[in-house]
Parts: sequence; C-alpha cells; structure tokens
Amino acid sequence: MIDIHTHILHGIDDGSESLEISLEQLKIMQNSGVDTVIFTPHYIRNSYHNTKEVIREKFDELKSAAEKEGINLNLYTAAEVY
Repeated sequence: MIDIHTHILHGIDDGSESLEISLEQLKIMQNSGVDTVIFTPHYIRNSYHNTKEVIREKFDELKSAAEKEGINLNLYTAAEVY
C-alpha cells in the first residue's frame, strides 16, 4: 500500500511535534501494510513557507532515523501546494 498524502514530518506545519512521534507513526504504517510513504507538508505562501530546503532537511533527518530503527519503507518527499 502507498500513502501519497501524509503530514508526519516533524516540526513542519501541522506535522508531528517530534522526530520520535514521526518514527512511531512510520512503525504503525509499516505494521499496517504500508510500504511507501510520500510526505506532503503544506506550502502556503505567508503561512507555511516550507521550501524544498526546509522539507529536505526534516525529511533527511527522519529518513536517517528510520533506517537506524530498522523501518523498511520507501520514503519520498513532496509538498501540498496551495
């Protein structure tokens, strides 16, 4: 199963509040049969100005931590642009 719309990157817009929460959410997804996750934080000018650099920094941090935790998911980044 592929989740193409999720807001669980930590510390961005309405995503999870911490890296640890994001990791727990990924574990739940993996145990539920998800094999691919596409992170889609909001990009709303003057509200959520999540540039690709901002998103990539959080994504790389989460991806690295997920690998260390043995979470075996295909992870990709994108954005929900308004």
